Amino acid sequence: MATKKKGAGRRTAFKGSAVALARSVARGSTDTRTVTVASRKAIEPKATQVVRLREELGLSQTLFGRLTGYSTRTIAALENKEAEFTPGIARKVTETARLKDALLHVIPKDAIGRWLDTPNPAFDDLKPIELVERGHTDRLWRMIYELESGQPG
Repeated sequence: MATKKKGAGRRTAFKGSAVALARSVARGSTDTRTVTVASRKAIEPKATQVVRLREELGLSQTLFGRLTGYSTRTIAALENKEAEFTPGIARKVTETARLKDALLHVIPKDAIGRWLDTPNPAFDDLKPIELVERGHTDRLWRMIYELESGQPG
């Protein structure tokens, strides 16, 4: 019985899916199948990146957990390399990094942590971190847009 080389099937599967995707694009198909191009290990955040992001935001592990939707225990485990980064955790950390980058355009770096945890009249006296917890991040992004563009709110 012939033995297969490890990973040989993966290349064939990728080539087949890439060809199918190219054909569907050429036909103008609206098929939205996803093709994974990079391995997850290449895009997963490292524990040091989580620590750095949390410290750049000026947040405790508890507040960072609230911002990402994970418990303080999970954040501590991630920072101590005791927990595995799942795709969901990687996505939330990436979203938080994007929010931090956008906030840096309108708020001084040393004020972001305080701002996130201070009631804001523009948000009906809710704290911005509470908006995130309630799933209303669109209100934060709208505020960032209005401040950057000079559009009246």
